[in-house]
Amino acid sequence: MDFRRIIAFGKSSHVVSLPKHWLTENSLNKGDLVYLEQDFDKLIIMPKEKNEDKEERKAIINVDNKEFKLIKREISSAFVNYNDYIVLKGKNLHKYAKDIVKVIHNLIALEIMEQSAEKIIARDFLKVEDIKIVDYFKKEDIITRSMFVDLMDPEFVNYDDLIERQNSVKRVYLLLLKVFKAISKNTVLIKKTDLSLDEIFKYYRFNFAIQRIAHSLKVISENMKSVTDKSTKEELSSLISNLNKHYLDVMKALHSKNKDLAYELSEKRDKYIEIINESKVKRTPEISIIIERMVWIFFELHETLHIVYN
Repeated sequence: MDFRRIIAFGKSSHVVSLPKHWLTENSLNKGDLVYLEQDFDKLIIMPKEKNEDKEERKAIINVDNKEFKLIKREISSAFVNYNDYIVLKGKNLHKYAKDIVKVIHNLIALEIMEQSAEKIIARDFLKVEDIKIVDYFKKEDIITRSMFVDLMDPEFVNYDDLIERQNSVKRVYLLLLKVFKAISKNTVLIKKTDLSLDEIFKYYRFNFAIQRIAHSLKVISENMKSVTDKSTKEELSSLISNLNKHYLDVMKALHSKNKDLAYELSEKRDKYIEIINESKVKRTPEISIIIERMVWIFFELHETLHIVYN
């Protein structure tokens, strides 16, 4: 952290010097304009955006001698780090081409521009400044709610569809991660989000929480496939109903920024977990995983409440 002394300038003005390294990093010179934004007791200084051609960023991924899981992670990383182009190449590209195309199509605003036996070029058309963080977070929330609704129904059997919905949450999660990454590199974008710096930080944490909750629901769905006993499914559905109610209450506290409700809900976590642990349902390996994931979600929601009242 840098410290600067306030200097009187004339009868009614004051001056604070700016760090030279910050001016250099943001290509600022004498006479350039900067944004000033007051956020409660903080004053945020941001460089004025310049209309200049930016150098295009390109990520090159060699697929030879790599497992597909690693290739998939490298594509996601290149996407999140807002490269203009992602180039995949290699003599063995044809082995993974179909799966790679699927991964690219699953990333928002990423389009394949060129494809051959040994090369795939994808271009990112996303304009970070056009993304409304709150709207996309609500989309994650809505999809996750729909997963809860189906898991509460003991007659529900289309778990593959539910698992696919988790992929939709992950698409939005990666998109928002990309936006947050861009904001951290270019503070001018903060002004375009219509959010304060504190709010951006909170949504950054919310984004991780929703992704982890949706992933746990996916794991629950995968293991629910093996549960055939009607009474067992009804018992599990009842436990998921409690979890869903708590999720909805937490989201209400989050969206309304209701600290009192957040404190109240924090006190209920242990009671809900006790109900799960005392359940009489027979613990097969699959059901043990389901129970474990329910508990995980309660802990994740508890951490989310910390964000509301801290």
